[in-house]
Amino acid sequence: MKLCAVIPAFNNETTISEVVEKTSAEIDHVVVVDDGSTDDTARLAKDAGARVLRVPKNRGKGNALRLAFCYAVEKDLDALITLDADLQHDPSEIPKLVKHYVAKSPKIVIGNRLTDRAKIPRIRYTVNRIGTYTFSWL
Repeated sequence: MKLCAVIPAFNNETTISEVVEKTSAEIDHVVVVDDGSTDDTARLAKDAGARVLRVPKNRGKGNALRLAFCYAVEKDLDALITLDADLQHDPSEIPKLVKHYVAKSPKIVIGNRLTDRAKIPRIRYTVNRIGTYTFSWL
């Protein structure tokens, strides 16, 4: 299976090396889409072993992901995993996603970083619940 991890990044020089290194421990093909960063994000990502796609001007995460999806089609990849560049997603969870993908062959697999309620500060949990309720009600 041809699998790739994609990390959209904008001015994430403080975390990008760690994210790439941890992701590379789980999957061979790591791509960072540098979305017009003005810091050393692109260089640090490359030094950590990622393939870097550069966007000259910040266009947002959606545009970075669209570029990554085009890259996946161009490279004839079977699956794509996206992670945030700020360590919100734990790369050590990648094998669980891949295992589910291989076993069930779904069109999409979505991980949930909020499953362990004990790790979520009470105020964040409360605000998330209120936001979820409000938007689903609308």
